[in-house]
Amino acid sequence: MEAMARYLTVPQIPTRHGAPQWHRSVGGLLRNPAYQGQAAYRKTQAVARNRPTKAAHDHRYYPKGVHASTRQRPQTDWLFISVPPIISPRLFARACRQLEANKQQASRKNNRYEYLLSGRLRCQSCGYALYGKPVSAPTNPRRYYRCLGQDGHRWAQGRVCAGHPIRVEVLDEIVWEHTQELIQHPEVILQEYSRRVHTKQQGELDLTALLLKKQKEVHYQELEKKRLLDLYQTGIIALEEITLRLEVIRDRIKNMQREYTLLEEEKHREPKQLQLIEQFSTFQKKFSSRLERLTFEEKKHVVRLLVDEVWVDSINEKLIVKHIIPLDKRFPLCLGSGELLVGR
Repeated sequence: MEAMARYLTVPQIPTRHGAPQWHRSVGGLLRNPAYQGQAAYRKTQAVARNRPTKAAHDHRYYPKGVHASTRQRPQTDWLFISVPPIISPRLFARACRQLEANKQQASRKNNRYEYLLSGRLRCQSCGYALYGKPVSAPTNPRRYYRCLGQDGHRWAQGRVCAGHPIRVEVLDEIVWEHTQELIQHPEVILQEYSRRVHTKQQGELDLTALLLKKQKEVHYQELEKKRLLDLYQTGIIALEEITLRLEVIRDRIKNMQREYTLLEEEKHREPKQLQLIEQFSTFQKKFSSRLERLTFEEKKHVVRLLVDEVWVDSINEKLIVKHIIPLDKRFPLCLGSGELLVGR
């Protein structure tokens, strides 16, 4: 988002309020459903503040009003109004998924310690994420990856994970060596890709049948809604009797449309994957000749491109590395555009 803000700020493109700086506006723009054709209202609500602010402590006042803070409402409480769309719902959903991924993978501006796998580690014993923890010792400073479940102070019942911390250098080296092998020997990935394409082709008919089924279900619900409205207009049924039934039907239609969109995305994902061989060859040529000379930041960028998740079992000393392949046509090395292909 920082790069997007600079891209819009440098040519002095004003925001909708006329401000010259975009750094505070890009996040709201990416999350606003109006750009996909659904303007939302009642997104927030006024509530009592959970804790005093620093200004309140400094000036000994708190609060001026009973409801002095705002909180995000559940999306089910939002009111939507149809407006002319600027982008497709698929593109908007993809941006939302990338924002959520960025939250999990943010380095939080850590410039003091180097953690190659930050945002990628998860404990197989309890399912919680691992974080980097330095140990300050005068003679032997060390760094560990530690599971959140191992911190007793975080949980009311105390420690919830039986695992133990792992040295950063050991885990980083293992995953980096494995990533290097995949770049230097891509035939493993291509074999797995061919196997999954074959499986996809076998299930293509099932996917088409599911799409047709969802279309019919939506059509039946629309007919039911129209029937209720016709009964109301002819005076056979009162408004109070159809209100709740119409709400149920609208919820069903919304859920069915959401399921249909997910199935349609799955169907359109296959043509993108057919670009894999050519794009991965380009990626390999770019990095294989200089893998040994990469800086830490370059290594971290490569890991973010190729490693989706690393499941760590510190009790049995096992690792599961899940990889992704960047497939985006315009930005073939851009994170988030690939699919999970290989796990070991």
